[in-house]
Amino acid sequence: MTPKGNVTIEYRTTRGELKQAEFDSGTDTIKLSLKEMTKIDLSILSEFPNLEVLNLHFNHLPRIDLSPIADCEKLRALYLSQNRLRTIDLSPIAAAPSLEIVRLDSNRISSVDLYPLADNDTLKSLNLTDNPLETVDISPVYFTANVTISEKTPVIADYMFKYPRCPRNISDVVHRRMYFRPYNELFEEMGWKELHPRIETFLRNTPRNERFATQRSLYEGFKLGAIGCYDGPLSKIADALPEYGSYDSVRDELEAIMVLLLEEQLDNGGPTTFLDPEALKDTAAAHLVPKLEEVRKSEVENTVILIKKGKAYMRPLWATGLGFETLNKLNIGLETDMAGLQAVRGYLRSEGVQLQVEEVDYVRQKYYKASPSLRRHVFDMVLEYAKRRKR
Repeated sequence: MTPKGNVTIEYRTTRGELKQAEFDSGTDTIKLSLKEMTKIDLSILSEFPNLEVLNLHFNHLPRIDLSPIADCEKLRALYLSQNRLRTIDLSPIAAAPSLEIVRLDSNRISSVDLYPLADNDTLKSLNLTDNPLETVDISPVYFTANVTISEKTPVIADYMFKYPRCPRNISDVVHRRMYFRPYNELFEEMGWKELHPRIETFLRNTPRNERFATQRSLYEGFKLGAIGCYDGPLSKIADALPEYGSYDSVRDELEAIMVLLLEEQLDNGGPTTFLDPEALKDTAAAHLVPKLEEVRKSEVENTVILIKKGKAYMRPLWATGLGFETLNKLNIGLETDMAGLQAVRGYLRSEGVQLQVEEVDYVRQKYYKASPSLRRHVFDMVLEYAKRRKR
C-alpha cells in the first residue's frame, strides 16, 4: 500500500515495461532522467502542489502532452533535453504561471511555433539548440523570452523587428543573416484575420525604448517608410488597426493613421527625424510639408550644443530631422572638435538656421523633443555608421 503523502508516477520504457516511481506529494522536484522512458502521463502532476522542477532529461520520449503543466502554479523549470521529441506544443508552457526555464535542446524537433509565448512575461530561457529546425520565427519572443537557437538554424522575423536592437540571445552571425519578412509576403501566407492580432500583440508588447524603431520598421515593411516617423505610444497605432481588409486597404488605413499622428506631432513642435519634405510630397502626408519645413528649423534652433574643453557634444542635434541630415552629410559623429562644429554651424546658416552652443564644465545633454526611444535608434545608427567606416 502506498504510504499516505506519497504519489506513484507510472511510465513506459523502451522495453515496453510499465515502471513506477514514488515521490512525496510535498516535493518540489521530480527527477526522472535516464529512465529509458518512452511514455509518461503528466496528469498526475496535479498531486504535487509544490512542484518547482520537472526533470525528464535523457529519455526516449517521441512526444509528450504538456497540458497538465499549465496548472502547476509553482513550476519554474522543465527539462526535456536529450529526448526524441519531433513536435512540441508550447501553449501549456505559455500558460504555466511561474515557468522560467525550459530545455528542449537535443531533440528531433523540426518546427516550432513560438506565438503562444507572445504574451508570456515569466519565461526567461527556452533552449532549442541541437534540433533539426528548418527555420524559427522569433517574432513572438523578440523582446521577451530568452530563446537560444543553434547558429546554423535559419531565423526569420516580421519586418517590424528590422530596426529594434538584436536580442542578446541571438548571435551577431545569426542576426546578420536573419530574414525580415515584408507584410505583403505575410499577407499572402496568413491573411489579415491572422496577421491583425499578431501585429497588435507585438505593438503592445514593444518595450518603451524600442517603440520608435518598431514603428519605423512596421511602416517600412508595408512600403510606407517615408512616413514611419511617429515618436509616441504604439497603442495609438494598435488601437486604430482595421478589423478587416486586403493588403492594399490595410496599407491605406495605416497610412491614414500615421498622417494623423504626424500632424499632431508637428503641431507639438516635433520631432521631425527621418521626415524628408521631398519624400513626403509623394504621400498622403504631402499637405504637411510646409509645417514640416517650419518645424525642422525651429527644432534645431531650440537645440543647444554643449562644448567642454574643445569638444562639442552633438547628440541633441542628431536627434533632430535637419540635424541628422546635416551631420550625416558632413560625416560628423556623436562628438566633434571645433573645426567640425564650425562646419556644422556654417552649413546650417546656409539653410537659414542658427545653432546655439554653450561652453560648460559639466556635460548633461538636453533634447528638445526626441524621446529616449528615438534617440536610442538614432545613436545606434550613428555608431553603426562609424563601425562601417572603420572596416
